Amino acid sequence: MLDYYKYLIMLQKEYRDILEFCFESKYYSEVLGDMTASARYYLYRKINNMPPFVEFNEEQRLIMGDKKSPLNYDFSAFADFAQEHDIDAATLIYFHNYNHNPVLRYRCESLHEFLELELCKLIEYKVNLKCCERCGQWFTYKGNYDARYCNRTHLGELRSCRDLAAEENYKMKMAENKAIPIYRKYYRRYSARVKVNQIKKNDFKKWKYEALVKRDECSAGNITPEEYIDWLEDCFPNRKRKDK
Repeated sequence: MLDYYKYLIMLQKEYRDILEFCFESKYYSEVLGDMTASARYYLYRKINNMPPFVEFNEEQRLIMGDKKSPLNYDFSAFADFAQEHDIDAATLIYFHNYNHNPVLRYRCESLHEFLELELCKLIEYKVNLKCCERCGQWFTYKGNYDARYCNRTHLGELRSCRDLAAEENYKMKMAENKAIPIYRKYYRRYSARVKVNQIKKNDFKKWKYEALVKRDECSAGNITPEEYIDWLEDCFPNRKRKDK
């Protein structure tokens, strides 16, 4: 069991390395950025002294599909065909009534061969793959948008990586924005003065709008935090300003 566990860990590392080499856009982007996943895959095999081909045990089978709309049969023609081709009429009618579609099946002799088959199919069908920047697991996505996070909901969490990352990034952005806590500080100060009738409600409402505009200007770097504070202090000068 220990040897098999080590084998699984080895396979996991091997295919993580292959996925990164073939699909990760940031991996040596100046060299591999304009190469297809297929080209990168065979370059990987070349670098690692692997043969430039992969063989699989493949077979094609027909499987029964949807039932076709019923038709009026010419039973005499069916009987003649069945007799000439040595097949019973019931079997002939069965093939006539149902669509049959060809499918490819593969026989894999090992987990390594199965993973290699999956990788080749991902490349063949040009599946978009990305490594989630939050959980580190690979995921598929549609379209040409820049997907950074997967849509998995992991054990112990109630929301997906995509939703959690959006919230975490917003909180980080707000924490780095010095204008936000400054605005909140003066909002609490002046709203308290509204409650004791030191500031009129209409004046406070007008101040709130102007303060938000100034906050956004500070966040954008158009004014400094110190200039924002000076403006806030001067809005209601009837309160004695503390020494800086």
